[in-house]
Amino acid sequence: MAGNAAGQQVHGTVRRSNSSVPAPAIAGAGSVCRNQSSTYSFVPYSSWSTITWSASTGSGATISNPAASSTGVTFPNTGSYTDSVSENNGCGTNTGNRNVVVTQPTVSISQSCSGSTNVLTASGAVSYSWSPAAGLSSTTGATVSASPTSVTTYSVVGTDASGCTNTATY
Repeated sequence: MAGNAAGQQVHGTVRRSNSSVPAPAIAGAGSVCRNQSSTYSFVPYSSWSTITWSASTGSGATISNPAASSTGVTFPNTGSYTDSVSENNGCGTNTGNRNVVVTQPTVSISQSCSGSTNVLTASGAVSYSWSPAAGLSSTTGATVSASPTSVTTYSVVGTDASGCTNTATY
């Protein structure tokens, strides 16, 4: 049993309905970022197998090629879901499952004042990129000073340790 970057347990299970045919073992990430395509694949038992990929009900997943041995899956929602592949080779149908944890950091901005300068502090990720640059002391880092010359809405993109991103505005 392996863990992902968030310390959550990632499990892999395989169900077999025909003991003479190997069940599909799915290769691919157990932890993925929201709205980023990840590739999942397996080696079919035979070249004439009928392949069907699916994802958990409620995941909202988009499967790029549901009838191929390798496919891209994009999850628009965070949470824990299951990727499944069923292979029917004429001798029976076998199903392999891969549990997937879909993550996205929760990024927020707080504001404080230091004299006539606004100090903006981002939290919820490990690195940050601010925009627009006009009036900012820096475009990177959790804390920046903002001295805009007109009303300005600032955005920050936060990236977590897994490379997943989210945006907040102030």
